Amino acid sequence: MHATETDLALYAGKDLDFWAQWRVARHVRGCAECGVKVKSYQDQRLQMQNAAAELPPGVDWEKLSAEMNANIHLGLAAGACVAPVVKPVEFAGWRPAAVLAGVVLIIAAAWVANLQSSGNPGSVAKAPVQVQQQGVLLEASATGIEFNDHGRVLSLQHPKDTDVTISMNLNTVRARYVDSQSGQVTINNVYVQ
Repeated sequence: MHATETDLALYAGKDLDFWAQWRVARHVRGCAECGVKVKSYQDQRLQMQNAAAELPPGVDWEKLSAEMNANIHLGLAAGACVAPVVKPVEFAGWRPAAVLAGVVLIIAAAWVANLQSSGNPGSVAKAPVQVQQQGVLLEASATGIEFNDHGRVLSLQHPKDTDVTISMNLNTVRARYVDSQSGQVTINNVYVQ
């Protein structure tokens, strides 16, 4: 991708900042087409300097240059005065506040519901935890979860060397096992209906 005409012209006059000058110089070294354009701009600059040297006696080029710069800045400032004013979007009023309040309320309700459903998730069970409902017994311990439905038993077992967190509520037992070597987490949830 070629450098822009503006960058090439500014590069020829050494009017770019350090990084832009370096970037364009690197491109020009590898691109013959852009190198020819830069050479053309440098030749034109040299011709302008030679023509400026031939100005009539008494012409102060520095003063003329300063006046031209001042006129350019004055024109830009005048253009900014008549440009259309873009009014920034204001978030004032009751609607944004109502939306924010609703979002905060939903987040708070979800947090409270999570606290109530998970029991005490930070506690590590040392003794087996049991939930009994309608003749179904759920028992959770460090080795696994056992589901006993009128004598029919299903066991979800886990190695004894893992960290276990057990939580329960009226009809759910949840066990989280963390493997101390790999850090892998296994979560078992058993529900009674």
